[in-house]
Amino acid sequence: MSPNGKWATRSGSCVHGCNVLKPKDGSFAEFIGVRRELVMRIPGRIPIEECAGAGVGVITVSLGLDKFMGSDADGLNANDRVDEVKWILIYGGSTATGDLTASSAGFRVVATCSPHNFDYHYPACGPDIRAHTLGSLFYVWDCVGGAQAFEIADQAFPDFPPVGQMLGHGTIKGPSGTPRPGVEFSMIAAYSAKGEPFVIAGQKFEASREDYEFVVKWCQVVERFLEERKWRPHKS
Repeated sequence: MSPNGKWATRSGSCVHGCNVLKPKDGSFAEFIGVRRELVMRIPGRIPIEECAGAGVGVITVSLGLDKFMGSDADGLNANDRVDEVKWILIYGGSTATGDLTASSAGFRVVATCSPHNFDYHYPACGPDIRAHTLGSLFYVWDCVGGAQAFEIADQAFPDFPPVGQMLGHGTIKGPSGTPRPGVEFSMIAAYSAKGEPFVIAGQKFEASREDYEFVVKWCQVVERFLEERKWRPHKS
């Protein structure tokens, strides 16, 4: 059943793989319990296999960009008002989460993913991104994690943020260093969308009603994006 209360034979969402705080909750069960508000309908024209990993991707994107980095929660397309929006570096642009970010962020996008874009194996990757964005990179969205991502982000940022504004660095993993002054760091976990406590790698995260309410709204945006062909799942 989708958030609007209608039964849907083709739908998708995101659940915890194995929640130690709630043993009956998990994606490896024969029958999976999902909060109705977090279920998204899938149009018939999209193969169900393509949506297998989309749930965790779209929810992570919503929390990483729309909530913590201030993008429009109603869902901007990256091609809309491109001259009026700010630069974002997507570290891991060819990952499923990176691909989804690029198509829904509402920012001017620069990505590390291959030599055709910016190759994170290249020693001057960070400085090159800084030069390409003319020292105006405001946000980094790290879809990979690790020390290398942290270092490249630090090199790509300008020396100082604009007056009255913080630079933003969001990642799917914990920090691999100490963010320098002026950089607001956020670790994003899609599990918080359920509004219940959870544990990752022995660390307990408390329930967030705010995250839950935000993602409920975002799931409705995703349904609209899919229906209007503004966005499609990342192909494996």
